[in-house]
Amino acid sequence: MPGGASGSFSVLIIGAGLSGLSAARVLRKELANVTILEGSGRVGGRTHTVEVPDFGNVEMGATWIHGVKNNPVLKLAKEAGLLKESSFLPAKGRTTREEAYADAQKLNVKMRFSEEGQSDAVKLDELQIAMSAAARYGDFCCQCEEGKIALQGSDVPFGELLQRELLETKDSLAGGDPRKEELVYKGWMWAERLQRAIDGFHTSWHASATGLTFYKEYGGGDMRMIGGYQNISKMLADGLDIRFNCVVSKVKWGADGVEVTCTDGQKFEGDCVIISVSLGVLKATHETLFDPPLPIKKRDAIERMGFGVVDKIFFDTRPHKSSFPAARDESLLWGTSREDCERASVHPIRPSDPNGAKQPKWIRGLYSLHPEDSIEDNGHLHVSWISGSDALEMEGASDAELQSAWEHLLASFPALKNVEGFSNSPKVYRSDWGSNPLFRGSYSFAAFGSNRDDVENLASPLCCEGKQYGRPHMFYQLVLLRKKKTSWN
Repeated sequence: MPGGASGSFSVLIIGAGLSGLSAARVLRKELANVTILEGSGRVGGRTHTVEVPDFGNVEMGATWIHGVKNNPVLKLAKEAGLLKESSFLPAKGRTTREEAYADAQKLNVKMRFSEEGQSDAVKLDELQIAMSAAARYGDFCCQCEEGKIALQGSDVPFGELLQRELLETKDSLAGGDPRKEELVYKGWMWAERLQRAIDGFHTSWHASATGLTFYKEYGGGDMRMIGGYQNISKMLADGLDIRFNCVVSKVKWGADGVEVTCTDGQKFEGDCVIISVSLGVLKATHETLFDPPLPIKKRDAIERMGFGVVDKIFFDTRPHKSSFPAARDESLLWGTSREDCERASVHPIRPSDPNGAKQPKWIRGLYSLHPEDSIEDNGHLHVSWISGSDALEMEGASDAELQSAWEHLLASFPALKNVEGFSNSPKVYRSDWGSNPLFRGSYSFAAFGSNRDDVENLASPLCCEGKQYGRPHMFYQLVLLRKKKTSWN
């Protein structure tokens, strides 16, 4: 470490999420003077475990450890005894959507599909068509991620490639039959909603087709944590100097070190600062946050990279505190024509709706009501994922409007009224990642117009004379270093 003896070099870290906490623990082995400034009153960042009365804990943020092969988070969880072995979801059978959706009869055991305006669940032969379309969408995504789709010339929006695939899928599965075409469009848009929640993009037209190849998975399956994801943050935070409710308003950096000012007037000085806030916060504040301003390469990277909003809504529909409806995924096929389908990839998912004036538009962003077990295995609630502008509109709705939205959902899908407990007025719990000023969204994605260099430019450290003294340990952390320090040992 620069500076010589332990404790002679001071580091400020902005943000007590997993990256900020991990950086602090690494640095503390060499440096005694490490201080974390956290804007909220808790650790964990976008891991947020919340208790639901008479039920248990649910995850408002990160839920799974995705990939068990060489995953550093898994290693930490194992060392702390936090792995929930019963939750292990092996990778086998999840390699292609076409395999997963190939047999509608088997799929219907775990997932029941309802069409807008219909009182009965979708018939198996019709479900097969809709899910075959969804499988084509999903497998096309996988082919793009693996670099198997050849691009003519420069990068294009992912949505552009999808539109071509949609036409081929429609011709292949429908053969000119209007009803089959309708089912193709419904299945396709169900998959679009799902993919938005997976990748975090606002719509497929915002995502880079080339950028899909940037993602690398650890593989081997997924797992959850005992007691909730936030427990690993609490473990990492143990013994660290964390100043809560310190919302940073200015970061001054120069040859004499750094000075960080908070909105309450507190000032902190150090030799360097690690910025571990979300990309969403950087997008919203970088022009006023840093003095002097960031270099143009870093500013351009912040502007070009994508950062999406993905939220969860938990519906507690239990007739009694100890009663749980059957554990089945209730998937929603909204009315969608070809024109609606094509328009939806550019704008929020809002097909033509004669009842649109009465129905909250954002509920069309929902694609399923998934039974999610409590972390303590006390049963399950139903959770819906929602993304993009629909998620932001949901966040702005009042609690009363959320209750009303549930009634609209049942009116739109009469078949849901047959599900045990769904006729009750549910208690609703939701996240608000997009409107929360400490996050401004959920997770990043490779936006159309961005590239690999943007990732490197965002993560690279800075110093006054432009010399790099090393790379930060954590992805998307921005390190500002003072001029005097000349080496990392």
